[in-house]
Amino acid sequence: MSAAARLYELTIVCPRPRRTAPDDWHIQPERIASTLAAFFADAELTLTPRTARLHVRWAGQLGDLTEKQRRMATVLSCLRFDIARDHTGDLLPVPVRTKIREVITAPATEEPTR
Repeated sequence: MSAAARLYELTIVCPRPRRTAPDDWHIQPERIASTLAAFFADAELTLTPRTARLHVRWAGQLGDLTEKQRRMATVLSCLRFDIARDHTGDLLPVPVRTKIREVITAPATEEPTR
C-alpha cells in the first residue's frame, strides 16, 4: 500500500482589472485556456464582470504563494488587462483573497494475489 499523496487547491480572487484590448479576442475561452497553460499546469480562470478567479490544483510542495499571485497577474496582463507593475513584476488589483486547501487523496490499494 502506498502513502497518501498531498494535493493542494489554491484559489486567488481579485477585482477584475480594466480591459485594455480594443476587442474581446483576448478573453475568448480558447485564448484564456492557452494563456493559463503557459503558466499553470492544472488551472481554471473565471472572469465575471467584477472579479477574476483563479483555481489551481497541484501535487507536491506548497511553494511560494506570492509567486503564484504574480503568475496570475502575468496571465491577466497577457490577456490584456490593466495590471500595475512594480520593480519585481506584476501586481494583482487589491483586495486579493487567497484560499489554500490541502486535500489528502486516498492511498491506492492493491488487489490481493490469488
